[in-house]
Amino acid sequence: MATFAIWRQLFCLRLNRSLKRVFVFFVPGVPGFAEAAYYSLMTLEVILVTLLFFEWLRGRVRLPFAIALGFFVAMHILMTPVATTPGFAAFADWFAAI
Repeated sequence: MATFAIWRQLFCLRLNRSLKRVFVFFVPGVPGFAEAAYYSLMTLEVILVTLLFFEWLRGRVRLPFAIALGFFVAMHILMTPVATTPGFAAFADWFAAI
């Protein structure tokens, strides 16, 4: 059961990457991957909230959905503040030089 939950969360991460590409290449008005990242996260959050709602209606809420939603909301909230710090910029420059 735990293995299935891990695969489901990895699918959400893979879906996030695919949604970014869909937004960039097929949705007019999305200029690049930075904006597409926010749109894909919002889409996944809406999907996970919908899944949690229907699970709640059935009388059982699965923990992997709640964990995935918490992960994506945390990533959505922390993405810009972390990316604009000097420490992250130094790390990104170091990583790009590899």
